[in-house]
Formats: sequence, C-alpha cells, structure tokens
Amino acid sequence: MHIDLEDLRFEHGGALLVKRALRLAAVGETVTVAGRHPDLTVYLRAWCRTEGHKLRQVDDSGTGYAGIVRGPAADQRWCTAERAGRADPRVIGAVSDRPSQRWGLAGRGALVEAGSPEFHFALDRKMEIWSGDAARMYAQAAAAQWDPATAVPWEAAFDLPVEVEDAIVQAMTYLIENETAALVVPNRFIAQMHPHFREVIQLLAVQAADEARHIEVFTRRALLKRKELGLSTAGGQASLQTLVDEPNFAIAAFLLSVLGEGTFLNLLWFL
Repeated sequence: MHIDLEDLRFEHGGALLVKRALRLAAVGETVTVAGRHPDLTVYLRAWCRTEGHKLRQVDDSGTGYAGIVRGPAADQRWCTAERAGRADPRVIGAVSDRPSQRWGLAGRGALVEAGSPEFHFALDRKMEIWSGDAARMYAQAAAAQWDPATAVPWEAAFDLPVEVEDAIVQAMTYLIENETAALVVPNRFIAQMHPHFREVIQLLAVQAADEARHIEVFTRRALLKRKELGLSTAGGQASLQTLVDEPNFAIAAFLLSVLGEGTFLNLLWFL
C-alpha cells in the first residue's frame, strides 16, 4: 500500500491518512508513505514509536518516503465487540447485566478503546434499575412536553376573596417544596447511574424537567397577586427528607412515583 501526502504536513492531517492506511493493512505489512514536506520523516519516527509501528526504508530527501511496518499494538488499542463485551443494541436482551466501568460515557454498542479511564458509577446492575418500558415511557414523556408561558392564561382577569388567595399561596408553597423533592431525587440518581442504561437516564432527566416546570408554574401562581410565599412547615420538610435521603433507587422510585405522586394527584383533584 502506498500513500502520497504531497505538500500536506503530517501534523495538519497527514497523520490521519497514515493511520487510516495502517488500519487497512495487516500486522507486519508495510505501508509506504511519501511526501514533499522536509520534516515528514521526523514526525514519522516519533509517531511510529508512540503507535507501536516499525519504521524502515527512510529517505530524508526533499521528496522523502518511509516504509511503515504495521505493529500488533494497534490491534490492542481497539477492543472488538467480543473483547469489550459490547452489547449490540439491535439484539434483544443486549443490555448488559453489569456493564464494565471502563465503558464509561461511551454509548451502548460503541467500541471502547483500550486504556480508557475507569469510571465509578454506583448503579451499574441491570436488575436494580433496568426496565424494558423505559424507552417507551421516555418517548411518551418527551412528546407530552408543554410550555408554561402559553399553557396557562396568566393574563386572564380574576378576583378572589383575600382569605382564599392566601390559602392558594399556602397550597402553592407546599406544592413547590414537594416538586423540589421530586426534582432532586431523579437528579441524584442520574449522576450515579451507568450510562449503559441510557433509556432510564433519559426518562429520569425528562422527569426532572417536568418537575422544574411544575416548580415554575406553582411559584408563578403563588406570586401572581402576592409578594412572598407562605409557610414551609417542619413536618413537611421532615417527611420529604426521608424521600431525598433514601439511598435505594427502587425504594426511592416507588416512594416518589407511586406513593408520592399518587397522593399528589389526589391533592390536585381536591384543590
């Protein structure tokens, strides 16, 4: 195999062409590199040492060339699907039971280069966090997004008795702190979750975005005709603290999404 870089400098793109040619060559095969830049062989010597290739047939003349023998180290720098334990997203059940921490932030199914740093995601077991419904639920949640600025007729005229407005402000104050807890909980677990389970992370992220929007709406309503919020009670805060501090993902998800949101829906219907 022969490539001619002509006037292209090695550090300005020539290295990519050489690397591509070597990836197409077999181990032990020679790729001849030619070029007119006077520093070509200087760069090639250093680059070959770094990449694990052998340099021979060097010509340092103005129209220099070099023969590069592809080394085995290049094979070791890239993990194949089998060596990395890559889960093929096109295959049913391809989600790994416990993905490697060395897969890090790589998308599921990507090739992970050897030598990548090892991350420390506490939630890395499929049985603890995975749901086959996560992708459908995320798509449904993403499609149901709405804009608080246009969904609520904020400019509509209305007038309520003072004591009723005060009660609404107090109710909004309670709703805000509950929604804040509902925002904190998924965000806390997102940072601990292995990115291999991307659908679950996306679902929690859109859930957090929903809660942020709820906080905006309840705050806006509370301050629509008042200058400050109502009272945040010690009992209410203590109850929410147990949810925020819960270390187990499954229990926290149950408390938040089933018991908490179920009670919340009843409260909204009552209001």
